[in-house]
Amino acid sequence: MDSILVIIAISLTIASIINIVLTKFSVSHIIGYIITGTVVSTLFDFNGSKNLHSLELIGEFGIVFLMFTIGLEMSFSKLDKMKKLIFYNGFMQMTFSALIIFIIAFYAFTLDAVSSLIIALSFSLSSTAIVLPYLKKSKDIVTPYGERSVAILVFQDLAVIPILLLMSFLSNNELSLTDVLFKTLLYASGIIIFMFTLGKKIIAWLLHFSSKARMEELFLSSVFTIVLGASLFAHEMGFTYSLGAFIAGMIIAETKFHIKVESD
Repeated sequence: MDSILVIIAISLTIASIINIVLTKFSVSHIIGYIITGTVVSTLFDFNGSKNLHSLELIGEFGIVFLMFTIGLEMSFSKLDKMKKLIFYNGFMQMTFSALIIFIIAFYAFTLDAVSSLIIALSFSLSSTAIVLPYLKKSKDIVTPYGERSVAILVFQDLAVIPILLLMSFLSNNELSLTDVLFKTLLYASGIIIFMFTLGKKIIAWLLHFSSKARMEELFLSSVFTIVLGASLFAHEMGFTYSLGAFIAGMIIAETKFHIKVESD
């Protein structure tokens, strides 16, 4: 019963049944997915001795495709217009949240400074997977506060990179801060330069020729290739899968295919 296909089938069945019931009571489908995760985790003892790496990858790539759709909505022109919203609101939200939680962890729970800092930074982040689908479903994403919420989520997703960098430095005494910063800057520059030069041409070429073939499955497979390829490339460089997908979405947002890609 630990076949990944069986687990996926049971998960989809439970999620469908629970959300059908919750919809009758006007309860958010996100609650249904959380309940499903709890039930499936208990049913297959994921918190016990078993460790299904493939299931973790499925969960990871759920976030990857979500970040890709966010990237599709964040063209460079839109990002330029929203830069004040993103960096001001995002920075203020994370700074004040982290500061308050750090004080509580350090003084109220008497934890050490490093542990308090990691907890504070972790709790200052929101779940894009929960907030964004709710904003889209309720149509609040087009409202002023919806735009600010999306801006904060984008900033948080970008802030994950330096936070993970900081955590890896704090957990490894053998690495110097200079070495970590240099390596990260080098790899980040490599990703950006490749994605916005050769990567941009490859993406445009794939979408152009797959659309000319007039085969829906070919166009869709090209999009999957772009998302997975960009995600794997970013991961090999030491960053998150979702960062590569986000950048790929931003590149496609500048092409004439972005509406079709988002629709498909």
